[in-house]
Amino acid sequence: MEPADDLVADSDKNWCMANPGKEYLFFSLSGAGVEAKLEEGDYSYRWFSPEGKVLTDFKKVKIKDKLLLVPPKKKPLLLLVKKN
Repeated sequence: MEPADDLVADSDKNWCMANPGKEYLFFSLSGAGVEAKLEEGDYSYRWFSPEGKVLTDFKKVKIKDKLLLVPPKKKPLLLLVKKN
């Protein structure tokens, strides 16, 4: 993975590491939603706490031009997104 903050809409509050076209790890500093430009396709995602605690099971999402997801809690969280 490599830094890819250029994919996120608000790089002051959200950061991204990416294996482009395959998987993305977002860090939401504020616990706000994550908005990012990803290529069209089917993806799976899961939220984690910074301590590594899994907060959600993998869920599926279809992306047409951008990803927009709201975290389950309003605190700093990690979001793992994988292309199916």
